[in-house]
Amino acid sequence: RVADVGCGILNSIGLENVGCEAFIADKLPAVHLPCKCFASIGGDTVDEYRQLAALLGGKPGIDAIEINVSCPNVARGCIAFGSDPATTREVVRAVRAETDRPLIAKLPPLFSGLENVAVAACEAGADALVVANTYPGIAIDVEVERPLLGNVSGGLSGRAVRPLSVLLV
Repeated sequence: RVADVGCGILNSIGLENVGCEAFIADKLPAVHLPCKCFASIGGDTVDEYRQLAALLGGKPGIDAIEINVSCPNVARGCIAFGSDPATTREVVRAVRAETDRPLIAKLPPLFSGLENVAVAACEAGADALVVANTYPGIAIDVEVERPLLGNVSGGLSGRAVRPLSVLLV
């Protein structure tokens, strides 16, 4: 699920978590930080994003909501939403309708069309943007001629992506 590629890591972890209800009941009460706490949400449908925002948006201890429309390690949702201005707008608008907390749209690392996705997110109610999530990548073990990750591809993070992300900014 994680592979060191020298200049960073590839991961294919996805969005593993305990679920929203368990987070609210078990995890959130234990969080006592001297800083702001942002909840990051992702979903397979626009309605899932809306439901998560409705559950988290008014909870004490949640200062902002990050809308992840960019995870490259899930089969549906996320990056499929963030790669298109219309679906990004729809997701952000649905979340905005459920909370008055600040919203941060976490966008995919698109080198073509990112401006349109960013504008759509802002027009729909995002207060800030994260540019960008991990970058899709594959690493091959040349000795055995197989991918290093069980899921074949993953998201690249680390020092190698900094110049790419600065370019997007």
